[in-house]
Amino acid sequence: MGRTRHISIDDAALDAFARELAATDFAPVGTIPLHIPEGEVGQYVMLDCSQHFAFTDPVLAAQGLGKAAKFSTAGPDGKNYRRSMAVAFSMRGAMEAGVPLLDAAYFESMSEADVRSLFAGRPEMPRVPERAAIFNEIGRVLRASYGGEFRNMAAESAGVLYSGDAGKPGFVERLTAEMPLSFGDSFVFEWGRYYLDKKATLGGAMVARAGGPFVLADLAGLPVSPDYILPNALREKGVLAYAPALAEKLDAGITLEAGGREFFEMQGLTVAACHGEDGLLAKVNGYREPDAG
Repeated sequence: MGRTRHISIDDAALDAFARELAATDFAPVGTIPLHIPEGEVGQYVMLDCSQHFAFTDPVLAAQGLGKAAKFSTAGPDGKNYRRSMAVAFSMRGAMEAGVPLLDAAYFESMSEADVRSLFAGRPEMPRVPERAAIFNEIGRVLRASYGGEFRNMAAESAGVLYSGDAGKPGFVERLTAEMPLSFGDSFVFEWGRYYLDKKATLGGAMVARAGGPFVLADLAGLPVSPDYILPNALREKGVLAYAPALAEKLDAGITLEAGGREFFEMQGLTVAACHGEDGLLAKVNGYREPDAG
């Protein structure tokens, strides 16, 4: 990856965190039911994942408002939800109100006004024009090639996320090639192109749990998702050590420039810390005692 300037990995802290995780008995994580009809789960999940970016209002963040700068909305339980959960509840609310949100013909024609109405939280959802263009692109491709359904795309994807075969691409490969605005996620640096593809891999992993045509065989090979949660956890545990200028910027709630050097190092070193023979995942598995019997 080249010499890093802003972030480094602390091997001793990584080892300590691996031992901590290996010794921890994790309780099942609760879920918040969204009550999506079973046959529509895949369509819903992929649309939801397409909107997983840029939840922070840059002006409010620059004012040091922290969580108050992040898109939020009220859930059905009356609680306030931010970021991805706010997106989920916004979409659910629209569907319950009769908006045909999962109909490709509808979201192919969504306007910026429709998107503002869909994500009517506080503060206002950032980058509305880009979000409208994403909905439009997805609808256009699905209607032209897949009968308006993500499940048909999955059914034609050789049962895998990645095939390596240009003649029969996997699900993630189709998403990034055919819907580049919606799911393409790569950046060019001085040493080459870096492929993140977070939304495509996250969506692929989530829809695989829906079953049916979403049976994708290579989930175990997916990389970790190096978004804001995992880098924060690794920083909290001392695994990722940030240069003072970068730490000050993040602590002030300032969003890193997508594709910038700081952004790349945070994403790349998060993946590097977790994978490989000496990565966090391998160490955790190595420190766990074999199951009794």
